[in-house]
Amino acid sequence: MRTIGLLRRFFFGILLCGLWFAPASGQFAKKDPAAPPVVVEQPPAAQPPIVQPPAANPNPGGGFGLLEGNEKRRTAEPINKLDITRAEPITPKSVDAAKVWLSQASPKFERATKSLLAKAAGNKEARLGEIAVEIGTTLQVWQMVEVLIQKGGETGGRLAAQALALRAWLAANDKIKYDGEYSLGDALTVDFQKRRAVFYLQVGRLLSSKDPVTQELAILAAAWGRCRKLSPLVAKIRSQDFAIRAAKVLYLACIGESVSLEEVKLAYQATVGRADKPFTEVSPLLHTYEMRSHPLAYICEAVGMLDATDYLQMLHQLTEHADLRVQKAALLSVGQKSDAASLTLLKNCVTDEKAAFPSRVWALYALGGMPQERVTPFLIEQLEKLKGRLRLDAMLALRRTSGEELALNPDAWIKWWKREQDKKKGALADAKSYYYDEKDEPTSSSFYGIPIFSKGIVFVLDISGSMNGPISMTSASASPQKPGTPRMSRMNSVILNTNKALGQLEAGTLFNIVAFSTRVKVLNPTGMVDTSKVKQVQYLVSQLKPTATTATYNAYERATHLKGNTLFLLSDGEPNGSKFGGWISIVPAVKIANRYRPLAVHCVEFGALPTNYEAMKKMADENFGVAVTPQ
Repeated sequence: MRTIGLLRRFFFGILLCGLWFAPASGQFAKKDPAAPPVVVEQPPAAQPPIVQPPAANPNPGGGFGLLEGNEKRRTAEPINKLDITRAEPITPKSVDAAKVWLSQASPKFERATKSLLAKAAGNKEARLGEIAVEIGTTLQVWQMVEVLIQKGGETGGRLAAQALALRAWLAANDKIKYDGEYSLGDALTVDFQKRRAVFYLQVGRLLSSKDPVTQELAILAAAWGRCRKLSPLVAKIRSQDFAIRAAKVLYLACIGESVSLEEVKLAYQATVGRADKPFTEVSPLLHTYEMRSHPLAYICEAVGMLDATDYLQMLHQLTEHADLRVQKAALLSVGQKSDAASLTLLKNCVTDEKAAFPSRVWALYALGGMPQERVTPFLIEQLEKLKGRLRLDAMLALRRTSGEELALNPDAWIKWWKREQDKKKGALADAKSYYYDEKDEPTSSSFYGIPIFSKGIVFVLDISGSMNGPISMTSASASPQKPGTPRMSRMNSVILNTNKALGQLEAGTLFNIVAFSTRVKVLNPTGMVDTSKVKQVQYLVSQLKPTATTATYNAYERATHLKGNTLFLLSDGEPNGSKFGGWISIVPAVKIANRYRPLAVHCVEFGALPTNYEAMKKMADENFGVAVTPQ
C-alpha cells in the first residue's frame, strides 16, 4: 500500500510539472502583457538593395517622413450570394411581393439607417453623397432606403433618392454578361436586376416628394434605371426648375421616347452660362460622390442617345463649356455620332495642348468607341506625338476600337498597324519584320511590368501584416531568384520593385507614396516630390514594415488629395478595417468618385484568392488602368 501511495504522488507530481511548464507553447498559455512577442524564425529571404540614408535631412522643415492619418476603422460587411437567373419583371404581383418583403426586412436595419441619417443631418450637402455611397453600395440598400423614406424626413428623402440614383447609374454603366454566374464585382448589378420591383416602388414614392432636390434625383434614378413604367409619375412633375426639366429630357431619351427640340433649347438657353466653380478647374475637388450634375450634362447625355442631327451644333459648342462635367458629357455624346465634323472635333481636342487634361482623356476614350478604320491611323500617329499619361490613354483607345490586347508599348502597336495595312495590300513580308520582342524594348520606368508614362504618379502600397507572406518571383519582378533559395516575402518584393521604379523615373516626374495598413501614411503630406529626392525616398521605402489590417479605400481616398493623375495600387487581400467595407463597395465607390477627374488606377494584386484579383481588375478596367498579379 505504501508503494502504491508513493507511485500516486510521483505521477501526480509529474502532472503538476506538465501543467506548470505548458504555457510555453500549449493552449493553456497565459498571456503576459509585459512579455515580448515570440518570434518564429523564417528561412532567410532575399533582401532588397541597401540604400544608405541621406547625410542630411532633405526637408529640415519636417513632414517628409511617413506620417500617419486619422482614418476611422470600419468592419467589412459579409458578401451575400444571390440566386438569380433573369431580371425581375415589374408586375402587380411582383410589386405586392416587394411591399411584403420590405415590410418584413426593413425594421432590422432601422437602427443602422438612423445612425447614418444623423451623420448626414449635421452637414447635409457635404456628407450626403458620401453617406449615399455607404448605403447604395451594399446589398441592403433597399431595406435602408425604405427606412429613410418612411422616417427620414426631407434629408432622408434626399439620401434615399441619391442612393437609388447611384445604384441605377452603376447598373447602367456596368457592362457584364450574366449567364447564371457572376464575379464579386458584378454583385451590385445583378442585385439591381433582382430588385427591379422594389426599385420601381421606392422611386415612385420619391417622385411624389415636394422637395425639388429629391425629385431631381428620383428622375435621374428612373432614367438610369430605364424604368418606363414610371413615366406617368415623371410626367406629373410640372416644376419650372431647369435641373428637373433637363432631368426629364434625359429620362425620355433613356426610355426611348421622342424629345421636344424646343424643350432641349429652353434648358440650354436657361443654363448655358452657369458653371459651378469646383468643376471648372482640374483639382482634387473634382472627386465627388454627388450624383446630381450640371443640367446641361443631362441634356448632353440625352442628345447622345438621339438620332436627330438638329442638336449637333449645340453639342459641339458644349464641348468648350467652362464646367468640366458638361465637357465630359458633350465629348462622350459626340463620340456616339458618325458624322465627319464630330470626328474632327474629337481629334482637335486630343491635339490641343491648351485643352483641359480631363477633356483630352475623354476625347481619346470617345475615339476608342468609334469604328477602327476611322480612328486607328490617327491614334497610331498620336503615339509618337503625345506625351506623358495621354500616350497610355491612346493605347487604351486602340484596345477598345481594335479588340486587340497588345502590350502597352507604342512600338507594339505601330508594328501591329503596319501588319494590318500590309494584309489589306496583300503584301505580307517575313513575319519577323512585324514581331515585337519585349527584350528589344527601350529602357523605361515600370512597376511590376506596368509602364509608367505619367509625370504625376502616386504609389499606394499595402503594408498590412499579411504582406509578410511569401511570393514566387516572375519576369515582372525586379530580380528572379535562383532555384533552391527561399521565396521572397511580398514586402521585400514591394520594396525592390518600388525602389527600382523610383530609380527609373524620368527627370521632371512628380511622385508621392501612400503606405497603408490600419492607418494611412503619406510620404509628403504637403504635396508631390520631385526626382531630386529619389535617393532619400528609396531609403524611407526600405524601412517600411508590415503590420495590422488593410484600410484600402482610406489610402485610395488620401491619394486622390494629391496632384497626380496616375495611381499604382498594390494590395494582397480583401480590405478590412476600411471605409466602405470590402471590394463589393470599394470598386463602385472608386468608379463614382473618379467620374470627373479621370485618374488612371493600375492594380497589382498579391493575394491567393481569385476574388481579390477579379475585383482589382474590374477597378483597373473601369478607371483607365491595367491589373497584374505576380505569381
